[in-house]
Formats: sequence, C-alpha cells, structure tokens
Amino acid sequence: MNIEIVTTPNSALNETGFGSLQACQNVLDSVLKMGHQCLLSSCKSLEDLEGVLTRKPDLVVIAVKFIPIENNENVWLPEYFENNNIAYTGSSKNILMYDSDKVLAKQYLKENGVSTALFFTAYENEFQSNKELPLEYPLFLKL
Repeated sequence: MNIEIVTTPNSALNETGFGSLQACQNVLDSVLKMGHQCLLSSCKSLEDLEGVLTRKPDLVVIAVKFIPIENNENVWLPEYFENNNIAYTGSSKNILMYDSDKVLAKQYLKENGVSTALFFTAYENEFQSNKELPLEYPLFLKL
C-alpha cells in the first residue's frame, strides 16, 4: 500500500492532531516496518497539497486538521482529500468543527439530550465581581 502522512509546520497552530514532526516520524517508521511504501509530507501551501494529489497515494494519514494558507481561509484536509477522491484517515470537517469549538459541541450535545456541565463564555472585563458571574463557584476556567 502507498501511504502518505500529511502534516504542516505546526508550531504556530492552535489546532493540531497528532501532527508533531516526531509523532509523524514515529508513524512513518511503523508503517515502513510493516512493509508499506510511506512518505511524510509537510505541506505549507496549495502547491504542496497538489503534490500529494499528483503522487496519488492509496491512503493519506491526516496528522493535522487544516493547513493555514496565507491570505486565504484554512484548507481543511478531510474536505480537500474527500473532494479529490483520496482516501484519508480521521474524521470529516463537520465532525472536526465540534472538536475545534467546544461551545458548539456542548450545544450540539445538549440539543441531542446529552447532559454536560453548565458553562458560559466570558470576555475580558465583562464581569466586575464574583456576584455578576452566571454560575457559582467552584468554576473551571479554560483559556
């Protein structure tokens, strides 16, 4: 099988999968030991992604959710490879959106009858005292 692992230099990304270069290298080494052809591609541009299409791998292992393209929107890898008829690992873009947006995920779960902890989103200087908070202590904060 011809497999390609796709990641991006992700030091500036907040959204990562298992995409660190060391993790990708470990996956590459394991796949090669199994006797498959495998390539690790660090993609930074649409041209890099088009190179993956040109190589026509049997399977793309997606190590990051998206690639930020300067002056454009993010290129979501599941959507990109699905639109180009390339088999890939992982979830579709619409599922990964829930992973990227915890409020959206909690609202979806609530709408579908799944209980989750109460929550709210606070912005800088929005609350001036503890009494103004919509929930009582103890609270867990996530930045």
